[in-house]
Amino acid sequence: MKTLVLFCALFALLIPASAAPDHIGACRAADDARVAAMIAADHAKLAAVFSDELIYVHSNGHQDTKTSLTAALTSGKAVYHAIDFEQREFR
Repeated sequence: MKTLVLFCALFALLIPASAAPDHIGACRAADDARVAAMIAADHAKLAAVFSDELIYVHSNGHQDTKTSLTAALTSGKAVYHAIDFEQREFR
């Protein structure tokens, strides 16, 4: 049994990170699509990337739902020219 555990541990160390499922790439692509939709203020794209259960909390504490955030973006009430991340991490 100890040999099996040791083998599994060593095997796990030898598997390159690139052999893992590409869920990180998919998450990054989905977030990139969200950022692009918010900057473009495109109603159809926003509807596609925002969940119906969205609660978006701004840095000032204001909360928006999918409906209110989409309305603010498409009306020009809220405008994003760019979204720059100090840190963006996917796991």
